[in-house]
Amino acid sequence: MDAGGRGSLLAFLALTALPAIIAAFFVPSAWWVAVLVIVTTFLIWLILPSRYELYSERLRLVFPAFTWDIGFDSIEAIQPGSLANAFAYWGVRFAAAPGQAVVIRRKRPSFWA
Repeated sequence: MDAGGRGSLLAFLALTALPAIIAAFFVPSAWWVAVLVIVTTFLIWLILPSRYELYSERLRLVFPAFTWDIGFDSIEAIQPGSLANAFAYWGVRFAAAPGQAVVIRRKRPSFWA
């Protein structure tokens, strides 16, 4: 994991899990909420890509725990997305940061082929 990934995870945990843990000290029966927040935060962090890498034959999406290679022969178009595409888009979307959304349209086989 790179330094940016660790920093974003720690910042996200500080903003979400820390308040839940502090609240659990005041309401002891709320520990399950703190655990749920930490697990959910970790899962969200795990599935968000941290960066993109372009190679001569493929696009690589780098996630915190794995990478995903998409060959250019299976891509119809790659275009920059808007800020709204980072949060709401019909289909699969990848955004390393809200201002860095990328819309990837995959080639679909025709119905008659």
